[in-house]
Amino acid sequence: MRLYKFTELSDDAKRVAAEGYVEDARAFGFDPTVTLEEAYEILANPWERHRYDVEGVLQGKVRCYGKGEVHFEKTGMY
Repeated sequence: MRLYKFTELSDDAKRVAAEGYVEDARAFGFDPTVTLEEAYEILANPWERHRYDVEGVLQGKVRCYGKGEVHFEKTGMY
């Protein structure tokens, strides 16, 4: 399965990803006041490491460890 950065997603997939971010932010309390517009800005950040499937469902995030080691961590939440 190919994974995508937020900025590579279709408009519909971006909406799904942003709505998922807002839902998790509120449910887990890491940003309970975030709006959908703020989620779009957060996820479009060039340093953002989350990766999505073609439908905008979060699949995990890229983690960088010292000396250029890059790993993908599969997760279903932010």
